[in-house]
Amino acid sequence: MARIISLLISFYWTAYFALQAGAHLNGVHLASFQAVAGGRAAIWQVPLDLSLCLFAGLVSTLFLWLFTNVLSGGARTQANWQIARLAFAGALGVSIVNLLAPDATEGGGMALTALIACYMAFQIEALLEDGQADSADDGEGQGVARLVALGAARDSILLRIAVPTNYGKTPKGGDN
Repeated sequence: MARIISLLISFYWTAYFALQAGAHLNGVHLASFQAVAGGRAAIWQVPLDLSLCLFAGLVSTLFLWLFTNVLSGGARTQANWQIARLAFAGALGVSIVNLLAPDATEGGGMALTALIACYMAFQIEALLEDGQADSADDGEGQGVARLVALGAARDSILLRIAVPTNYGKTPKGGDN
């Protein structure tokens, strides 16, 4: 249950960027068809759509990799954290280029905001999972500390109990 947010976030962005890669591939097809048919296609349209198609596919693959790693191992491993940072950085780059593209749709800013919110949720879940691990360690550490304190108290009490060291000996200092 602790890693459900990471699973949902990574699956959602995998699907989102896969669909975006398909849409840009369709844009490459349409622009090349317009150029062949004698229409006027913008000179930047084909390279931009092709590069966005490739990078959106790469980002989708990174999120799919993150999804499978979280599903198999857990949300808070060092490898998963590095994959997540790489995937979110790539997604941020693709989203910014989509937002700045001349034929950008109106939803680009909303996708960028959702991406940042998902990154923050991913980090919060990781912090909560770390906090639960720390509290489990503290419970185990408190038990060990309690045993050490009880041992020290026992030793202290044994030292303070009056044990006659001269039992059976006569006191010194007299002619008696």
